[in-house]
This record gives sequence, structure tokens and C-alpha cells, in this order.
Amino acid sequence: MNKEKLCKTVLVVLRNGKRTIKDLNRIINACVLNNYDFNGNSFNTYKQYEKIIECIDIKNKLYFLNGIVQDTLENMDRELGLLLYSKYVKPIFFNKYKQMFRMSDATYMRRLNKAYKSFTSKLSSEGYNEEWFNLNYMTIPFFIKTYERI
Repeated sequence: MNKEKLCKTVLVVLRNGKRTIKDLNRIINACVLNNYDFNGNSFNTYKQYEKIIECIDIKNKLYFLNGIVQDTLENMDRELGLLLYSKYVKPIFFNKYKQMFRMSDATYMRRLNKAYKSFTSKLSSEGYNEEWFNLNYMTIPFFIKTYERI
């Protein structure tokens, strides 16, 4: 697994996290509402409960990932953390960022690569390495799709 690709995946998932959590909430609500028929009799379906538990587990993992990423970005070198934050969390267009910090394309790319390395090393130092991500997040379908797309 490529560390830079994993870093980008985590940041992209974080950017889309709020929308994903809203979607998961809708799925949970639909499962709960579909748990009863028109007469108020409960359907005792194991699969519905499984789906609800799965969605809640994914939501909890996203909240946890959000906390990890926010803490890591805050503990990084200020400029590198701001670079990743402005690229992924609250996207600022490439040219606008370059104008704000008065840098060339090459400097921007060098700093971005340095930021990726710093981000992954901070995560690894906290125990959130590739193995941990494989175990906890590479079982989630949209996380896998995002990783493959990057």
C-alpha cells in the first residue's frame, strides 16, 4: 500500500465525511422505519439490524478518523498542515493558494510532498500505520473506492 495514496485517501474521505454521515443516518432511519408494517407489527429481520449496526460502526469510525486527522493537522508544522487543510478539508484552488503564499508551481509541489510525508509520519508515530488502516478502514466500500480512484 502506497503511503502517499493512503494519506490522500484519508484526507478525501474526511472532506466527504459530513455528507457520508448524513447518508448513513438516512439509511439507518430507513431501516428503522422499514422495521414495522402498516399495522405496527414488527418485522423481526436480522438483516435490517445487521445493516443498522454496520452503518453505526462506519459512522463511529468516521468520527474517530476525523478526530485523528484534525489532531494530526494541528500538530504538524503550521505551513504544511495549512497546505493539506486548504487542499483537502476546505479546498482552496491551487492558483489562489499559490498567490496567497507567493510560490511557484514547483515550490507548491515540493511542499505538498513534504506535507504528505509529514502527515503520514505523524500518523505512524501515533500508531496509525498502514496495517491499522487496512484492518479498520479498508473494509469500508467507499473507503476502498476512494483509495482505488486516487
